Amino acid sequence: MKVEIEVNSVLKQTQVVIQTPQIDAQVQQIAQNLQELSVSREKLLFYQGDREYYLAVQEILFFETFARQVQAHTGEQAYQTRLHLYQLEELLPSTFMRVSKSTILNLQAIYSLEHTMGQTRITFQNTPKEVFVSRKYYQQVRQYLTGGESL
Repeated sequence: MKVEIEVNSVLKQTQVVIQTPQIDAQVQQIAQNLQELSVSREKLLFYQGDREYYLAVQEILFFETFARQVQAHTGEQAYQTRLHLYQLEELLPSTFMRVSKSTILNLQAIYSLEHTMGQTRITFQNTPKEVFVSRKYYQQVRQYLTGGESL
């Protein structure tokens, strides 16, 4: 693989072009990593009342639907977003995963996993917030945490 960097002062933002004789798994992985890097550095718009907040994606522990609104939770606050969960699934990097019908979780923020009475509870460090993983998604979460295949 050959890597070149060209400086073009006319561009307003960085542009990455991948030239390849064929699209294979390595090329797809490179493109996905670049896209996720771009998204993880971006800030998304959130609301609390009349105030707007711009938070980095990695600050978010999880997104959940509550009272017909999607809320983004950090360790200390909850913010509203105007995006739907399905829109967030497309936008967020692969370190975020839907873990139930109403929740998308930042897999990198997981502190502990506890099984109780047929449920799996996830907790986060330095906050009392928690989410529950449905049985449908449990194996994917475990695979991520044990260093299995990337999602």
